Amino acid sequence: MHTPISLSPTDSLLIAMAAHMACLGYDISLTNRTESKLDPLKENNLKILLRVLESEGKISEQLAALDYAGPLEQAVEGRDVIMLCVPATAHKGFVQRLAPMMTPNQLLVLHPGQMFGALEAYRMLLDINPKLGEGVAVAEIESSLLTSRATAITDVYVSAIKRHLGIATMPACHHDRTLACMGDYTQYLVSRDTVLDTSLMDLNAVVHPIITLLNAGSIDRGATFNYYQEGKCDHDLALFVYLHACKAELSGL
Repeated sequence: MHTPISLSPTDSLLIAMAAHMACLGYDISLTNRTESKLDPLKENNLKILLRVLESEGKISEQLAALDYAGPLEQAVEGRDVIMLCVPATAHKGFVQRLAPMMTPNQLLVLHPGQMFGALEAYRMLLDINPKLGEGVAVAEIESSLLTSRATAITDVYVSAIKRHLGIATMPACHHDRTLACMGDYTQYLVSRDTVLDTSLMDLNAVVHPIITLLNAGSIDRGATFNYYQEGKCDHDLALFVYLHACKAELSGL
C-alpha cells in the first residue's frame, strides 16, 4: 500500500483527489469541518464512483474505497501526509487547527499552494506547536493536479491531470521525502529549488485578481456571468501571460 494520507476538507478537488489516490492504492482518510457533509459518504460505505476521461476519449469508471471519514483529529492521527485541498483564504484557519494535533515527521501538502503559502504555514506550525521541531515539513504544488467536477460526495468526474506543475518543500532538505510520499504523482510534477519558486509561479495569484478587477463593474451590479468563460477575453489572456512571465523571470525559471 502507498502512503497513508489525510485530506481536508470536502469539495470537488478534494473528493477527486481522495478517489483518484485511493484507486492507486493510497490509504485515504477524509475530513470536513462540517461533519454532517460526510454522512452520504458514510452511508455509501466510504465508496466514491470515480469517472476519468481517458486519452482516447472514453470514460473509465472505478469504485474508490476510503479508509476513514470523520473528525479532523482522527483523520490526521498516524498519517504520514496531510493534504489541504482548500482555497488560499482557508489555509491559515486550517493550519491553526492542525498545528496542535500534528506530530514531528508529518508532511503537510498545500494543494494547490498560494503565493508564500508554504512559508506562512511552516512558520505558523512552529509558532503554535514548537515541539514539531525540524522533522515537520510543508510542501506546496503550484496548482491543482486534477481538473474535476463532483456531482456528489460519492460521485466525481476527472477530465484531465495537469502536467509539469512545480512542487517544493520547506525546509528543502525534506524534499526527497515529499517526492517519495507523492509516489505515482511525481510523473506530473517538476521539483523546484525552493518554495519561493512555487510561490512566484502560482497561477491563482495572477488569474483571479485580473478577472475580478476587470469585471468589478459587473460584480458590483450583481450581474450574473460565467467567471472563467465570460469573465475574460483575449486581451486579458495577454495580460495573464505577461504577468506570469514577469514572475517567472523573478524566480529565474
